[in-house]
Amino acid sequence: MKIDTITAKHVMNYQNKLLNNYSADTLKQIHTILSAIFNFAIKFYGLTSNPARIAGNFELESNKRMNYWEFDEFQRFINTVDDLLYNAFFSTLYYSGARKGELLALTWADVDFAGKQLTLTKLNTIVKLQNQRQNHQIELSYCLHLLLIY
Repeated sequence: MKIDTITAKHVMNYQNKLLNNYSADTLKQIHTILSAIFNFAIKFYGLTSNPARIAGNFELESNKRMNYWEFDEFQRFINTVDDLLYNAFFSTLYYSGARKGELLALTWADVDFAGKQLTLTKLNTIVKLQNQRQNHQIELSYCLHLLLIY
């Protein structure tokens, strides 16, 4: 892979592969070296940006990092899920953007089938999150609405 084709997502995927295999200090050193390589390419070879800087450092971002799926990645995954309950669970997570704890705390009373709305009012966790949402309403997509009715 040429250095000018590497994106922040490539760097994040690389970081995620390393995350559980090295200490925090080693991960920080790896990021520093990777960022220095991109900075060198910017200075001497005309690279336009530093994807390691965009992706962020392990130590500062590892707890906050969100690993998201593109639609085609989700489709490949959900097509392997045969159990209807799990299919509904993962589809609701993907289409609503809800946190796992929010989804686990849902009851059928939180689903408004007539209004095609999902209301997130609770969190299934002992620790209160710093950025906890209050009564967050999500519009159900047509597919998710049908899946939950079924």
